[in-house]
Amino acid sequence: MILKNSKRLKGTNISIREDLPVELRAKRREQLEEMKRLRSEGKFAIIKYDQLIVHGEDRRREEVVEDNVQSRSTGQKRALSQSPDVA
Repeated sequence: MILKNSKRLKGTNISIREDLPVELRAKRREQLEEMKRLRSEGKFAIIKYDQLIVHGEDRRREEVVEDNVQSRSTGQKRALSQSPDVA
């Protein structure tokens, strides 16, 4: 709720941000430069937690994303359940 309303503090000397570990903040700072470069090239890029995402593809775990896409395309669906006969 507080982070959601933090935009109301624009133009004041008060700022509210997520409380992230030091290592994660450093990693995001590095990714920010890459994100700016990608955006200047006209690509859609965002940072979610510790991952740089470009056009929906995860730059940190590209293999995992590919595996997820492949498992979705195999069509593994849950079997339909059998309803009991109603008398």
